[in-house]
Amino acid sequence: MGLKLSKWALQDFVACPRRFKAIHIDKVACEQSPEAKLGEDFHEFARSFFARVPYRQARKLHRLHDIEELFCELVDADGELGLMETNFCKFEAAHFWKLKQLVPQKLKRFFYPLDLELTVETDYMFFRVDRIDLLLNRKACVVEYKTSTHWNLSSLRRELAFYCVGLKRLMRYKRFYRPEYIACYNPRLDKFFFEKLSKNTVRSMYSWLKKMEEAFKTGVFPRRISGLCRYCPIAKECLEEVPKW
Repeated sequence: MGLKLSKWALQDFVACPRRFKAIHIDKVACEQSPEAKLGEDFHEFARSFFARVPYRQARKLHRLHDIEELFCELVDADGELGLMETNFCKFEAAHFWKLKQLVPQKLKRFFYPLDLELTVETDYMFFRVDRIDLLLNRKACVVEYKTSTHWNLSSLRRELAFYCVGLKRLMRYKRFYRPEYIACYNPRLDKFFFEKLSKNTVRSMYSWLKKMEEAFKTGVFPRRISGLCRYCPIAKECLEEVPKW
């Protein structure tokens, strides 16, 4: 296709092939929305969380509430971002508490992620994974953070399947920690999902890649109008073409 695939390219193509062409082929600049900036700030907090978490103190605590309070001392923002950081800290405190009950002797091994913001680049793929956790069955779980008010499981599954397929190009995840599970946490909605990656999800992801390849061959990138148009850099000129009834 002459384009290095990324999760953003795939998601933009699914949302609207014409948007995909404008951004990823024609290189039309996209303005950063306030929501995107908020997401970046949260991702920075989540990335630094595990380097700052008071692990030794938390191990000595015997109540979930006390662990939550300890973790929440790391919150360093106000407003909406502060709420997202607080939700995340409580989410991780619950994770810590559960592991403390299940694997007290191996708590550290399973609490700390295998990787954070792992960048993967091959001849035809480029992506960055927010987080990869080791599960008790020794399989890997690919975790994505989302901060928008939009929660679409089909979109999330497709994105996470893309990551899992790409991670299997790396020896570490091909041989030792196979990425067989996917998860997503949204701190704004305080919403979480976790499941085993299904073959149907992988097939669906590949079907969209085939549609993208076909669009490159034919040069046809149809317009798909949706609520996402307001974020598109060519929305004005594109919508002018829509027949008015």
